[in-house]
Amino acid sequence: MYNVMRFWLDRGVDGLRIDVLWMPIKDAQFRDNPINPDWKEGDLPWAHQVRLYSEDQPEVHEIVSEMRAVMDTYAERVLIGETYLPLPSLMRYYGETLNGAHLPFNFQLTLLEAWNAQVLREAVETYEAALPAGAWPNWVLGNHDKPRIASHLGRMAARVATMLLLTLRGTPTWYYGDEIGMQDVPIPPHLAHDPQGKRQPGYGRDPMRTPMQWGPGPHADFSTVEPWLPLSADRAEVNVSVERSDPKSILSLHRPLRGLDADEPERLRRERQRVASHHAQAGPRRRLAVQRHDVNQQGRRRQTIVAVGKGPVGRRIGRDDIGNELAESVEHGPLSVE
Repeated sequence: MYNVMRFWLDRGVDGLRIDVLWMPIKDAQFRDNPINPDWKEGDLPWAHQVRLYSEDQPEVHEIVSEMRAVMDTYAERVLIGETYLPLPSLMRYYGETLNGAHLPFNFQLTLLEAWNAQVLREAVETYEAALPAGAWPNWVLGNHDKPRIASHLGRMAARVATMLLLTLRGTPTWYYGDEIGMQDVPIPPHLAHDPQGKRQPGYGRDPMRTPMQWGPGPHADFSTVEPWLPLSADRAEVNVSVERSDPKSILSLHRPLRGLDADEPERLRRERQRVASHHAQAGPRRRLAVQRHDVNQQGRRRQTIVAVGKGPVGRRIGRDDIGNELAESVEHGPLSVE
């Protein structure tokens, strides 16, 4: 396995993302997993067991550290791990001395049942508080297993989620197509490919795995032949080519947000971040504000404040425990993730 890593690293890849990083090792005594008492007919088969002995075993961290040791023999490479785990378990994948994965994927944003200011604030603060000293945070907004963010929240709220993702402290990860607002595509049963969906109707992940929509041409300019899954009906409007020339598109929104870091000659170190949710002056709805302090290696500092909420945001949206009067960061609404 380590030679496979070296094969690709020798060819210049910048890093490796390891699938199901918490599952390479099973219980040393080969004990059976206990039965899940909450499982019922129609649920996914793997959920029939509480996977106590088939994942996240103590010995897995030795493997992760050995993977990291391979990575460290190459300059500036990153080891990323898929890790669907509760926070205390997730943090162990950084390694006891930060000798584990550089970025154990943090899927908190993909797992939230509700998207509102208070829930988001608690998710951010809980994750930040759990990080080991010196560990670099990361945030994932979507992946191949979950409904696309524009389907889950709606396209307008997906814009707000993008602002949150690209201003939180840490490395952002979004799923291909989310940057143009792609949504899940209904897949007829006879065109399904995902084995999980074939075995268990209603649990298929094909809707969020359709081809990238590059342009308005045949097959969304993804290929010259019919691709393996159907394309979205709105592909003529929702594609890279069209959105590049539309200053109000979600793709155009990404560019200045990404530029918050890219415009610095040295990599920014986000030294402080505070998150607040507070009641708007005009009503009972809560808003979320992220205040970020950045400093580059040359000592240049910059403060960024992003405030999102329902409706247009005024020049000042109130005073909060963030410690400052929040300057206007979002000029036009409606912007709601509730």
